[in-house]
Amino acid sequence: MLELINNLKALMISGLSTNNVFAVPDLNIIPRNSFPCYLIKDGKITNVYGAGSTIESTMLVDIGILQTAKKAEVLITGDPTATSILQLAKNVHALLDRRLDLDMRLIACYCEKELATEYFMAGSVHFQRKILTYQFKTQGMRPCVGRN
Repeated sequence: MLELINNLKALMISGLSTNNVFAVPDLNIIPRNSFPCYLIKDGKITNVYGAGSTIESTMLVDIGILQTAKKAEVLITGDPTATSILQLAKNVHALLDRRLDLDMRLIACYCEKELATEYFMAGSVHFQRKILTYQFKTQGMRPCVGRN
């Protein structure tokens, strides 16, 4: 998972042309003065052991997109001064969907779930957030553990 998160962060920094990409322990963390921003959080890992020494791992990664809104009434489609939260999500999908070069063992990469846009306030600042859950599936050989 660590390698995947690091590779994902590097890809998003270069592919989305921003340094506002953060690996976080909680998607409720709000970076200071860095908007729009992208938050990457590790999720559940499921392993299925196959015949012989094979293993298939499914790793879920949440990507939070956070954008400030100038006022409470702003639409999710954006305004002339800011990119819409829906366009930011579309940019992430264009970058990540079916992206198999993040790890040489990847056999699948896709957005499993996209939550509805949320609106909230922190202090006097209005925010919009969208959370995308990506599934990364790898296939390979189990490491030999406990053998001399």
